Amino acid sequence: MALLNVLKGSWEGKLGQTVGSKWKNKSTIRSYTKPTDPHSPAQTAQRDSFGYWSKFISLFSDQLKILSPLDTKGMSVRNAIIKLNKEIIAAGDTDYTLLKVSRGGLPAPTNFDITTTTLPGPMVITWDRPTAVNISSKCKLVYIVVNVEDLYARVGSVLASAGTVTIQVPSPGGQDNLVFAYFLDYRGSTKVGSTNVFETYMP
Repeated sequence: MALLNVLKGSWEGKLGQTVGSKWKNKSTIRSYTKPTDPHSPAQTAQRDSFGYWSKFISLFSDQLKILSPLDTKGMSVRNAIIKLNKEIIAAGDTDYTLLKVSRGGLPAPTNFDITTTTLPGPMVITWDRPTAVNISSKCKLVYIVVNVEDLYARVGSVLASAGTVTIQVPSPGGQDNLVFAYFLDYRGSTKVGSTNVFETYMP
């Protein structure tokens, strides 16, 4: 049912086979399109995928606010990561190796590896120190550690030139920790990043 504004000659809502609405504070009229079945298998799978990734990304996105090189103008870090991964979300894919948490023109970390000196014990992350001429001495390695079973996440950073960092993980042994990492550098007040790498670690 439409609400008619006689003075403006416009309406809001469905009227016959047309729909009136506001867009950017302007009255618009379009043809009515019957919505697709919201309970179809494809729609259900896509909603499930969105819910799955949204919950996972929310575990660490708030901690990533000042360490994300993504364009977050007008949106949260969580929404920026969801936007970056819209293809895998639409496809219903839940492969963590495909998840992008960063992007940019910097070279990604190479020889990224996770080991431990004692079992169970802290994880020791190592990588090749960056040598590219477009990387400054301020460049950081940003790491994200996520344990899905414990709903735990830890985000941190260290100078990329260090080549190693030791992280104490409170999760019990026998559970996978998912680790994402990328380089973050600065061009004045602008943050630039690399694509991320991914590894799993079980203490």
